Amino acid sequence: MNKPPTNICVVLPSPIGYSETFLQAHVDKLGAAVSYLENFPIDVNAEFSMPGPLDQTEQLKRRMRIAWHRYVMNPKKNIHVRKFFKSNNIGVVLAEYGLTGAGVLDGCKDLKIPLVVHFHGYDAYSKVVLERYK
Repeated sequence: MNKPPTNICVVLPSPIGYSETFLQAHVDKLGAAVSYLENFPIDVNAEFSMPGPLDQTEQLKRRMRIAWHRYVMNPKKNIHVRKFFKSNNIGVVLAEYGLTGAGVLDGCKDLKIPLVVHFHGYDAYSKVVLERYK
């Protein structure tokens, strides 16, 4: 009996950039039905970090933005991602970049979907990043 092909979801931190031809190749050349999600939740501390000292007002604004994303937006996005995986019968997730992989890990574990993470930039060698996300 032939098993139906596995649906694959490629998860991206942002839309595919002009120079990221390897990402487009992953979407185009995988041997199964491919869906992709972009603008996946990211580490809010990294997203809202600001160089230089901040006055009290800016510190408060930053903390509020981080809290909003951490406790409202990212959990909401994660719920929608899980629903997307279920409704599209996703059998494997390919996360582009290490931080994106860390972001979808819990959802994949909850749904028992295999997760493959493709990364080879700073997230593959930065000791700080590797230690933080293990």
